[in-house]
Amino acid sequence: SRNSQEVDENTIYEIGSISKVFTGILLAQQVLDGDLKLEDEINNFLPDDIKVPVMGDTEVTFGTLTDHTSGLPRMPSNFSPSNPHNPYADYTVDQMYECIANYHPVRTVGSEYEYSNLAQGLLGHLLAMNKSCTYEELMVHTIADPLDMNDTRIELTQRMNENLALGHSDGKHVENWDIPTLAGAGAIRSSTSDMAAFISANLGYGNTSLTEAMELSHQIRHDKAGVASIAMAWHINKGDKGDVICHGGGTGGYRTFIG
Repeated sequence: SRNSQEVDENTIYEIGSISKVFTGILLAQQVLDGDLKLEDEINNFLPDDIKVPVMGDTEVTFGTLTDHTSGLPRMPSNFSPSNPHNPYADYTVDQMYECIANYHPVRTVGSEYEYSNLAQGLLGHLLAMNKSCTYEELMVHTIADPLDMNDTRIELTQRMNENLALGHSDGKHVENWDIPTLAGAGAIRSSTSDMAAFISANLGYGNTSLTEAMELSHQIRHDKAGVASIAMAWHINKGDKGDVICHGGGTGGYRTFIG
């Protein structure tokens, strides 16, 4: 049975919030390609009848979405999953739009850091819309394919499904999470060998088509998070031997870290 399969470098896990740094790199690539600017206001990219309210005059930009200073809350206020064991599965784009159009900002944009799954999911959604494709198609085309990360997807391929490690919590097997609308915040699944290729590219080993976008994604945007500086989703911690550029993740049955 799959339960007794040995873990190897092709075993598939949900990487959870590590997906956010993929979203940051997708943003960086669109900036480099001239498709948008970090200073662009997201209201200009949303459907005409949807506007994100702000406190004061400073509007929400792509930059403030990626660095967690948009003022959007950690989680959508209208989040009420029918299945708590797969909580994001039935959260729709319409619900997300309703949430961002009707929330009451409690601070000005850019003033404070508040980690936001909503903001990162919205960012992934906007980047995909800007290219008239799904978030997964954008991620695969921009990041996974160029780096030969064939086991890095949202929808499991047959091979990924055969190599999937079952998620566990408190020693019990739990359901996989599906995150369609807020995909950019946590939907990606991958293997340790693919993630090693991703880390290698981020370190600039071997010149890839993503070298410039990855470097841009590492640029510190602010120091408002206390211990860590924040780049494009990446959290950067000062270390004795240099900065540690990292991100963690967790879904129902998986815990992940990249650095």
